[in-house]
Amino acid sequence: MHGFIIKQGFDFDVVVGSALVDMYSSCGLTGETEILLSIWSDWDIMIWNSAIAGHASAENYGFALGVFQKMRKTKFELSSIALMSILPVCTKLGALKLGMEVHCHVIRSSLEMAVSVSNSIIDMYCKCGYLELGLKVFDDMMEKDVVSYNTIISAYGFHGHAKQALALFDEMKALGIKATKATFVGLLSACGHAGLVDEGRSLYNCMIDNYGIKPNMEHYSCMVDLLGRAGLIEDACNFIRTMSEEPDGNVVGCLLAACRVHNMTLPLDLLSEEILQNKLDTMSSFRICMHPQRDGRMPQGLEL
Repeated sequence: MHGFIIKQGFDFDVVVGSALVDMYSSCGLTGETEILLSIWSDWDIMIWNSAIAGHASAENYGFALGVFQKMRKTKFELSSIALMSILPVCTKLGALKLGMEVHCHVIRSSLEMAVSVSNSIIDMYCKCGYLELGLKVFDDMMEKDVVSYNTIISAYGFHGHAKQALALFDEMKALGIKATKATFVGLLSACGHAGLVDEGRSLYNCMIDNYGIKPNMEHYSCMVDLLGRAGLIEDACNFIRTMSEEPDGNVVGCLLAACRVHNMTLPLDLLSEEILQNKLDTMSSFRICMHPQRDGRMPQGLEL
């Protein structure tokens, strides 16, 4: 396709050029991206945006960060697209200093008015362990959307502040902001970490009955984890039996982790050989399964 574009003389079109950069960068092809940037770097900011966003989406975080640093030395002003693309990279790499520099640039450029940019900054701070900074950005926002609330709710849950997460959910309802699947994943996870079993069950039923949201595997995993952490292994097994879909490796892994923590045997009536063979394909779940009991024996049913 690139060769055809050159033959047709379209390789000097900015839109086509940015599309090519996006294609190569999304495929993780750093060499090709560098060549195109060396040719088209002075054309338009779209070229840089495509390179940063593409490599970020391809999880080629180091290269995306390098492109961003080079872009800062050009004549182009940083765009909201570039900032939103690089902030998740800062999060993944734990590059808090750069993330704070980006935040400062956002303030100087008045880009904090863009809700999507502020949401990315909140996510960066919270996932880097600076919940207080994320909360400050959240509180200072003139306008918030459901993503803003979902990000803070998830952060509260991760940091063990389930009560605050539930209070924020109440605020969402009061403001008429409709919760999404991601909202309930955050809430259920928060309840699981805090041991709020009754609240978690109530939220799960509320999600289905009041919001008409069909549970997915993330919700199932959260519920099994919630019950398992509380030592309600039989309840967790019964929950899995009522699932409309066959449990995946994450759901089974949560159950097995709970069995291990509470020193309980594997429920063989629930975990068929097919599930054990086909679903426990992640190393984390496999290690949990194969971890010996305290007396040195393998759990019943796993002595293959």
